[in-house]
Amino acid sequence: MTTEAVRSRPVPGAALRQALRSWPTGVAVLFLGTGADQTGATVNSLAPVSLDPAVVSVALRSGSRTAQQACPGAPVVLSILGQHNATAARLCADPGRPLTHDPAVVELASDGTARAIREALSTLTGHVRAVHTVGDHELLLIDVDDVVPGSPGSPLVFVHSQFHADPVPLA
Repeated sequence: MTTEAVRSRPVPGAALRQALRSWPTGVAVLFLGTGADQTGATVNSLAPVSLDPAVVSVALRSGSRTAQQACPGAPVVLSILGQHNATAARLCADPGRPLTHDPAVVELASDGTARAIREALSTLTGHVRAVHTVGDHELLLIDVDDVVPGSPGSPLVFVHSQFHADPVPLA
């Protein structure tokens, strides 16, 4: 038996995107870097990789402002969002927004660096372990240094290309 992968014709990206639109995911906001160099993005690709050591992954669109700042060692804050954080998700999902933090939404450190989304379900802090280019995305492996429990609540869900704070429609 051979270990070579058998590849059929390539799957069109549009077909994969359409299929995955019905796959519900959680929503988080990622802040990368510190001070004036800090960038942020809403992500729905947060996934656990390892519990020991604690490592998670996030995929960012190549060329995005946040992906351009990703490098090994860069500090990371990941806030896992609840239904009550839908405004923060929309604010951070807008690539045209100026990179300023609304103190009503974002908890700030004394140097102006985002520490967390206010009232997030939980917040992970750490640093980028590695960045891998995979097709049209950058896959970040993130070492988790701390987990801060947050506000209780139900998770914010992304499905059918929309954030859902209510029960997710099945069709």
